[in-house]
Amino acid sequence: MAVSEKTNNFRVVIAGGGIAGLTLANALQHADIDYVLLEARGLVAPQVGASIGLFPSGTRILDQLDCYDAIIEQTCPILTGGDHDASGAYICPRSDMSKLVVQRYGTLCGICGGNTNLARHAYDLCFLDRQNVLQVQYDHIIDKSRVLLNKRVQKIDHRCDKVTVHCEDGSSFEGDIVVGADGVFSKIRQEMWRIADQEEPGAVPEEDRKSMRAEYQCLFGISKLSGIPESYFDVTYTPGFSTMSIVGKKKNYWFLFKKMDKVYKAGEIPKFTQADAEAFAERYANVNIMPKGEVKFRDLWENRTSWTLVATEEAEYKKWAHGRVVCLGDSVHKVTPNAGFGGNACIESAAALANAVNFLTQSTAGRPSLEAVRNAFQSYQKSRVARVTAGSKVANSLTRIHALNGLVERFLVYYIFPNAGDSLADMQSDNNVGATVIGYLPVPPRSLRGTMPFNPEHGEGTKEWVSKRALLALPFLAIMYFASIKMDPMPAFSGLHIVMTSGKLSWDSGELTLRQSFYGWKWLDDLLRPLVTFFAVWLVEADKATWWQMLTFVTDLGVLYAIILIESARRANLLTFAQMYVLASKSLLPFHSRFPSLALLTHT
Repeated sequence: MAVSEKTNNFRVVIAGGGIAGLTLANALQHADIDYVLLEARGLVAPQVGASIGLFPSGTRILDQLDCYDAIIEQTCPILTGGDHDASGAYICPRSDMSKLVVQRYGTLCGICGGNTNLARHAYDLCFLDRQNVLQVQYDHIIDKSRVLLNKRVQKIDHRCDKVTVHCEDGSSFEGDIVVGADGVFSKIRQEMWRIADQEEPGAVPEEDRKSMRAEYQCLFGISKLSGIPESYFDVTYTPGFSTMSIVGKKKNYWFLFKKMDKVYKAGEIPKFTQADAEAFAERYANVNIMPKGEVKFRDLWENRTSWTLVATEEAEYKKWAHGRVVCLGDSVHKVTPNAGFGGNACIESAAALANAVNFLTQSTAGRPSLEAVRNAFQSYQKSRVARVTAGSKVANSLTRIHALNGLVERFLVYYIFPNAGDSLADMQSDNNVGATVIGYLPVPPRSLRGTMPFNPEHGEGTKEWVSKRALLALPFLAIMYFASIKMDPMPAFSGLHIVMTSGKLSWDSGELTLRQSFYGWKWLDDLLRPLVTFFAVWLVEADKATWWQMLTFVTDLGVLYAIILIESARRANLLTFAQMYVLASKSLLPFHSRFPSLALLTHT
């Protein structure tokens, strides 16, 4: 397709000035695409007690938008994590696995003069005030007149060629598309449903209307409490309850999670008052935040600067767009905050939508048609849905793991995690490597210095189905099985001198006559016999019996070990039996009488 000059009259109306909306505004600014951002509140960066964790998947995009340096000055990297139970006892030794990832501590190479970056992703894992990130994003908006405050959306008029957004104060704004970056209770999403019901009844899946739910509530806030080392991350595990504490740059960020009395559905999710928050805090004042009772929640609460009690909504919507209306961030994928996934997912989705809109304006002569807009929105959703689905599952599961929700969660916490080594860091890296990037902006040089490069074809959301791999392996397993039942058992050898002669295998105390036909099916014997030359050149001149003995090895042992080794290296089999190939090989010893060449290999 020939690329035309970008249309000067294409306009985007963004509803919502949070992380997602301001990321999109900055991205459109770099693409020279006209936009207006409508924020319902009277402040761009209000302090509501919220913090945000930034990971390489999000900070690379912020780096592309020239926001990263100003943000990173206000925080410090997470370096060490502690997991402990309600009594304050460590569940496992304190971990410093995050040092595998963080940028500032990945340059420790005395041989190279300290100039070699040994970090995986060359960006920090860090926490800071959400307010500060919003302020930096706003500061990087060149034309501040495009960001309008106190503009709460009331209604959308949707036509084939444009949309008009009406606000409660009587003002209205026209555009080619409207983007709902207005959070979990999105007015734009509600208007999108209303318009879809009018124009295309049944277009909105019924499950979307019931998707939102909340099972946990969270009291979160920010404190200034001295005495805790910076860069500490701590989690307290208690049945039905958990805490998280992160020490940033001269600030403490904390969360208390509690399972509510039931799972609340859309329309009945409770909202809490300041009095509710204070009562909640008093109830859990003596909970251990740090190990050994060094810090209790009372200490943080008494030194708080801001706080909020909310229900932690969860929702994954199937329909992200209709016509010229599209939703972004929490308005279509809302998760619990334990994994820090939500904010970074919003940044990635904003980048993906900016890519789609930029391509739309670049590839269309004149103002894009409704069909072209729909195709752009489909491309945006398709590029994100796999990573969003995978990340949401992990994030929501982690909330239940922290709260020891069931036997599986308890088993993971007390038996798997303490023995996982670097596997948890590997899972975190796996989430980062496939991150979205703004395609029309240069990749930041620093992002290329990590030892684990970004690759959109890898990471969360790109794994193969286990059932598919099992299906593909069935023919090899079938060959091994039929080979075993057609072959006479062979005794195991232990420390014996084995001699192979024509048609026989001899050892110190006996000999075995080898079969002349392995499978019993001539066509299959004749077909597979030449393949042996690829495994053992010295067998080229050997007799037929010796050929089949070698083929025994290939079919029952070689295929089995190949499957084990391949599966042990797959990300999907992390922390599963398939990864423990050493244990797997030992577990096969009882089958030696069934698979003779396996015995031959493991005992000689």
